[in-house]
Amino acid sequence: MKYCRLKNKHELNLKTGIFALIICIFLMCSSTAEQDNWAFQTAKTIGTNHAIIIGIDKYDNFEGIQGPTNDAEALYHLLTSAYHFEKENIVLLTSRTSEKPTRENIRIHLAEFLTISGNTSLKNDNLIIFYSGLSTEDKDGIYWIPMDAKADTIDTDHPNGPPKKQTWSLLGLKDLTSNFFNRIKVKHLLIITDSAFDHELISRIENQISINDFQYNDWMLEYGQRPSRKVIYSDDKARSTEKIPETGIFSKEKYADGFNDNEFIGILADKKKHTFFYTYLIQALQLNSKSIIDIENLMFDYDDIFLPLYNKVGRKIRRGKLNGSDDQDGLFIFVKKPPKIKNLVAIPPVVEQGKQLTLKIKTDFIANEVTAYINNEEYPMEGSGLHWEKNIKEQKTGLYEVFVEAAIDEQNRSHRYQTQYKITETCPTITKIGVTPKEGQIGDTFRFSAQIDVSAHHVTLTINGNSYSMSGSDTNWWLDLPVKSRGEHTFSIEAFNSQNFSKKPKKKIVFVHDRKINVLASSVLTKEPFAGKKVLIEAETDYPAKFVSLTINNTVYEMSSKSKKNMKNWICTIPVKQAGKLSYTVQAQNAENEVSIPKTYEFITFKEPPKILSIEYTPKKPVEGEIFSISVATNHSDQVNAKIDGKIYPIKGNGEKWHFQHSFDIRGKNKVEIVASNLDSKKSVRKIITIETLEKKYPTINISDVKISPIEGTLSDTYEFLISTDIQAKTVILEIDDQKIFLKQKKRK
Repeated sequence: MKYCRLKNKHELNLKTGIFALIICIFLMCSSTAEQDNWAFQTAKTIGTNHAIIIGIDKYDNFEGIQGPTNDAEALYHLLTSAYHFEKENIVLLTSRTSEKPTRENIRIHLAEFLTISGNTSLKNDNLIIFYSGLSTEDKDGIYWIPMDAKADTIDTDHPNGPPKKQTWSLLGLKDLTSNFFNRIKVKHLLIITDSAFDHELISRIENQISINDFQYNDWMLEYGQRPSRKVIYSDDKARSTEKIPETGIFSKEKYADGFNDNEFIGILADKKKHTFFYTYLIQALQLNSKSIIDIENLMFDYDDIFLPLYNKVGRKIRRGKLNGSDDQDGLFIFVKKPPKIKNLVAIPPVVEQGKQLTLKIKTDFIANEVTAYINNEEYPMEGSGLHWEKNIKEQKTGLYEVFVEAAIDEQNRSHRYQTQYKITETCPTITKIGVTPKEGQIGDTFRFSAQIDVSAHHVTLTINGNSYSMSGSDTNWWLDLPVKSRGEHTFSIEAFNSQNFSKKPKKKIVFVHDRKINVLASSVLTKEPFAGKKVLIEAETDYPAKFVSLTINNTVYEMSSKSKKNMKNWICTIPVKQAGKLSYTVQAQNAENEVSIPKTYEFITFKEPPKILSIEYTPKKPVEGEIFSISVATNHSDQVNAKIDGKIYPIKGNGEKWHFQHSFDIRGKNKVEIVASNLDSKKSVRKIITIETLEKKYPTINISDVKISPIEGTLSDTYEFLISTDIQAKTVILEIDDQKIFLKQKKRK
């Protein structure tokens, strides 16, 4: 640990050590199934385990550090999963818990154990206190810094002097020792911190027994019954120093004495950042291969813990016992739970008789031995630590049950875990597959074949996601199958034994091309195609086409498929400008862009039927015998006729204007039907007009002269009567003796 200056509104010179203070009371509690386990029974005799675990990486009033919260959370998980700790007996205070590691909360939880200690039923329990966070010191001692600690403030009485100390907001080790540590009456108390510890509070000690002693387990049980009050802490001397400015509560040169520098960050398997001190602590707990071990032998392993820490940060870890405490040279003992098997698999899970399979096992923590039991036979597995495996060969077919057990030692063994593997009869191997022809067109039938080394029960062909049973027996199999889609098709053939097991199928490729396409027919669907209008044309191909085009008057039109399913019927709407006989060409293209032979077709377009735009006649009401004129306007026509009383009268004109004269001798309403037509004999819609003729009024006729020749004669003579009228008359009647004679007109006056 080194001195640094932490700033947040005010300045405070702090020793930025990460302190690991663990208060653990070992609780030997397990599941009902574990209660027969030797380690469980051993833990039960040692006592119940409790823990207060504190990790602070964020502070209210100055900058935080990396690692402490991760340290505390990971230690909590490790103690509850690998050692005999129960979650309900652990207090976890971190920057991420709902209950924060403030000065008041830490003291409250320590005070709870003062009350608990008065309960004689807990006198055999064990307590560890773990603290990971910032620390500082002054001439009065060393302090742990809670989350809500206050920064130095300016002394209003001496504004030019050093800042006013705020040590009241810290946790002094002297205060904690006198008011809590020496008053907690559990059997074992262990304090772990990576900072220095006040020397006057402790006496240094060395390992009491060696882990290599052949009577180590027996010694553990004996020393585990003696009370202990131990502290594991950082040495107060380092290989380098750092000068602290003469300000604040630190006013002299001090040595760095911790492992919390942010540059010293270790990475564990949880992929989170941890302090180096914790990294080696957790490594010691994880890699521990003993069922029972005391904390001193665990942490003071020279090669794996002590020396690596010193080489990394230039610090040594120390141990001591609290002065004035009820320490009777006892040992704080960790009892490990049996390892659990996290993963148990047979690879492969199904294998042929006589072939090798491998059992692979992974444990959650280190195991010293793993054993597989198959058909009541015991098979020691090979490996170390977390990973173990066993190669197996079976000659008999069937389903095999496997039970696996992991152990730290003969007495500390896990439950048995179960898996299965299956041994099958020999699977046939496909030696050769083929297809004839190797290339073809859509709809062609291909012969797929396979040769097999031994007799197969059945053989399956799979192509385009569909499976088909092949014909044959023993070692030769075949199947004739039409392929109805184009492309490069991968097919596979798989041979099975009677138990429906097979080896890896063999694969090959068959090439299927699109068929060459022909245009079968084309026709005009529009009943009467007229020039200047659009014409609908259809075409049909013999096979589905990718694209069909229509070319007319050097213009290419893309046709559309009537149905996206068959792609054989196509239509296209094209504009036609001129009348007469026209030709067009249809050409199809398949999916591989091969073009069909063009086919040419003809059709005839007609001029559009003319339209009668207007009909006018004068006079509007002619009299009998009066001549009237009819004027007809059309858009374009070659002929216009008028139909009157069933008789057709041609009307003269020039294509757009037409004229006609006529008269009616009979008064009344007379219908005139007008029809226009072109040279294609396409007629317009007929239009009918009604002309009403009025009666003609005649003047009074007077006989102006009468001549008879001869004037006298006999009865047999012929007489000539000549009558003259003053105006033209239509009829003149001569009456002689009641006989009426109609005279003939001689000449018109």
